[in-house]
Amino acid sequence: MSGLKKVCQSVVNMKNFDISCLSIKSLTITILIVIGFFSVVVSFFSGDYFLKAAQEAQLSALKRVIKVATRDIMQDLRDQTYDVATTLSINGSIPEEFTKAQKSKNNELLITALDDPFITGFVGVYNVELVKIRAYDIKLQFIAESNKGSMNLPKQIPEILYQKAYNRQGASRSQAAFGLWQYVDKSYYSVLMPIGGIFVSGYLEIVVNPINNLSKLSEKMDSPISIRSGIDSKKIYYMPQKSVDALLPIEYTLKTDLGKSAYILTNYEDIAQLSKGIKQTVFTTISTLIVLTLMMLFIAIWLFQLFLFKPLHMMLNQINSITDGNIDHDLKIKGLNEITVLSEEFNKMTKEIRSRERALKHLSIMDGLTQIPNRRKFDEDLKSQYANACRKQQSLSVLMIDIDHFKRFNDTYGHLEGDDCIKKVATAIQNSVYRPTDLVARYGGEEFAVILPDTSVNGAQVVATKIMKEINQLKIPHSDSTVNDHVTISIGGYSAIPCIQEESTSIVSEADKSLYEAKEAGRNQFIIRCQFPPEKTTNMNNNL
Repeated sequence: MSGLKKVCQSVVNMKNFDISCLSIKSLTITILIVIGFFSVVVSFFSGDYFLKAAQEAQLSALKRVIKVATRDIMQDLRDQTYDVATTLSINGSIPEEFTKAQKSKNNELLITALDDPFITGFVGVYNVELVKIRAYDIKLQFIAESNKGSMNLPKQIPEILYQKAYNRQGASRSQAAFGLWQYVDKSYYSVLMPIGGIFVSGYLEIVVNPINNLSKLSEKMDSPISIRSGIDSKKIYYMPQKSVDALLPIEYTLKTDLGKSAYILTNYEDIAQLSKGIKQTVFTTISTLIVLTLMMLFIAIWLFQLFLFKPLHMMLNQINSITDGNIDHDLKIKGLNEITVLSEEFNKMTKEIRSRERALKHLSIMDGLTQIPNRRKFDEDLKSQYANACRKQQSLSVLMIDIDHFKRFNDTYGHLEGDDCIKKVATAIQNSVYRPTDLVARYGGEEFAVILPDTSVNGAQVVATKIMKEINQLKIPHSDSTVNDHVTISIGGYSAIPCIQEESTSIVSEADKSLYEAKEAGRNQFIIRCQFPPEKTTNMNNNL
């Protein structure tokens, strides 16, 4: 009863009442005692409500699932069509004939090239249904189209692609544009791909029919679907093979990029079992108790909303914001005692997480002994620099460095001296590299690696010479070395212009080969090779 007394007092003295002294436990127990008195009566009438609520919730959830599944399919269609467009705009005869057609104003050979994918096939032929291939000049004016495919399309670029591509400037002109659009009573999906690489000379439009792809929605939903025209709902493109009369139809309208209805997707679900289970809880009872029960529920809901739900809702919104990545902010919630304490404890936790996240991020990419980047950081930067060099067609050089006879050094002087030697060598290598984009990393054990972006073989040779000079100036004694009386290193390097057909690890593999050659040649030297198409290899070594 003490809990009920607290609730009553809080209602009377709402303005002066400090709700932080009221616990969730006392408030919840009081409300549950009142609701429990009428729970038997309410159970007879709640069946229909819960049935409808469950059906609506399931219907809403299924609609969201259909929406997400449809977006996934359209994303797959986008990717597949983009792959086809990329292949046709780069490889084959279309780019060449497009250039010739612009110069000669004769489109016959270009039209033949545009027809070729329909005749001989293309990459992704089983994934998309090709409708038309069209070519436009740099101002998006129609030049030519394939004779194959649909003959009913207008000889002009779709409005949505025109809007997306017309006013683009600079590098954005070399990006592809995508769009779902309508013409007459049909909808199509197009990819507008630039021709000419960085220096765009025109555009190639790949038009596909999305029906075959949308029919895969049945597999994703594991239930029958139908596809109708969004323009004329009586026009059916796809229907389930089995009867769907006893199933619940759930519709989702797929719209074009201009907001027009393209397709009506209907998913058929069986919810009869759910309805049957809930209907078993529905009973007949005395109607006079309905008003009393609803009043008590209203009071209970109002109290929960005032003292619990609203503060918790605010807290959850802020927690969601934090968990989504906005971890720099703290909770600012005032409410019941437990909510206030929970908010404060959560703030302490997020503060600790921020601190640990910064520490872990630093530890994850730094070598604990040398305090230079580790192998993980090297691999990440190599991928990034490799892709950048491939895109810009710039030279990329990698040096692999190994301390000569380091095992003997450890055996002779001990592991503590070995660790000190590694730290000194790491510092010397780091001091030999000046550009912010260059990276020195501990590759493992006594081995180091250096990434030199936009650096030719000559530049790599200069850096290698500087590194060996710095190491020799250390004069770290090494009495058991077969090379010199102090610590020396061997360097293997490789310089190349990366290509998209190879992995970033290929350049490390080649640098490792150079390192092996340097060791075989007597150590205390570097060998740097380079390879540029068609096949040109330059070996450089320096014995210090």
